[in-house]
Amino acid sequence: MADKPEADVVLSWFSSGASAASAFERPTKFVQLPTPDGQKYDQMLADIANSMGLSGQPLLAVLKKYANDVRPQRIALLGFSQGCQGVRSVLRCPDARRVDSVIAIDGIHAQFQPGSHTALNPGYLTAYSAFASLAADGARLMVNTTSAIVPPYPTVSTTDTAAWIWREATGSTEEHFDHQPPEGVVPMPFEPALVYQAGKSGVLVWPEVRYEFAPVRRYLNRGSLWILNYGNLDPTGHQDHVLQAEQIMPMVLRKFLAARWNQIAPADGICVLSAGDDDADTEPPPAGCFRSTRLTELFMSGQAEPEPLDIDPHPNATIPVISPQPELLLEHAPPAATPVSPVEEEGVTATHTIRWIGGLIAGAIVLEGARRIGDHIAKSPAKV
Repeated sequence: MADKPEADVVLSWFSSGASAASAFERPTKFVQLPTPDGQKYDQMLADIANSMGLSGQPLLAVLKKYANDVRPQRIALLGFSQGCQGVRSVLRCPDARRVDSVIAIDGIHAQFQPGSHTALNPGYLTAYSAFASLAADGARLMVNTTSAIVPPYPTVSTTDTAAWIWREATGSTEEHFDHQPPEGVVPMPFEPALVYQAGKSGVLVWPEVRYEFAPVRRYLNRGSLWILNYGNLDPTGHQDHVLQAEQIMPMVLRKFLAARWNQIAPADGICVLSAGDDDADTEPPPAGCFRSTRLTELFMSGQAEPEPLDIDPHPNATIPVISPQPELLLEHAPPAATPVSPVEEEGVTATHTIRWIGGLIAGAIVLEGARRIGDHIAKSPAKV
């Protein structure tokens, strides 16, 4: 591998990190992974790993299959909408601790437990909360954004799952922030204002919406864990979901991920294993620190031991209540909750893939009637 150029790698689903490629100062490769039939992300990763003889290291197999032209340094996972399932599946892999950063854009859902409107099934969320715990300690970066869409029961909204992840990662339901958001995040003005045209698809009709600012309603931060909750200016939620992909996602990539990777050299990444471990794949870490997140030759050759996240299988599954930050509410913002009628969804799934969202091409949504978003994902060129 010595003859291959070094590069950080962004793996994405339903999205493209290349939409913010110019913000990354170090060589960075952007890989859009395919959307599996039936949303079977776990099976897709298992199939890739088994086909390459790496059944215990699916992340390594993905890197060898889709980024074999570079020597990967740091890994980020990016998901929008349903694509957050792909992120979750990687975080459940035995070698998930090799991931440095996670960006989840309006797509982390769960299911309520039968008969309950407050107790959720945490199975989908535990991998996220384990990674969020590392980010809250400053050992990783995780940014989770939400719109205010309320999907049909029994699907849990992205706002509620974000609150659950926050509590599990920080042990608190209190609002907290160690740092002010980067400039241009809160507020995030649009000059000139964005005007999203009215339209329809099937039974769904959405109005014209004018965005002078991104309608952020609340932000939470501890360490390198960020939760950004946005309101809806479109009563159907359609335009607000599109805004998350077209505007919020590139902003998060520029202001958070690129800023992190530009500031910290790959060899000085913050953590993979605790200081007490003595694997031979890196130099011993400094006292009180963790191993570098830089991928090593031993890992890429399949000789390093897998390093899973510490996933708690029995967390508290009740949705916490976190009070809003009134000073962040925009005068023109509607109520935070935007119900979505069941007829507007293609079934009740953990991702509420909404029928009227078209495909992402080069990091932006193109509305194409009733087709699913994943039908039109195009490969983005890598920046190396």
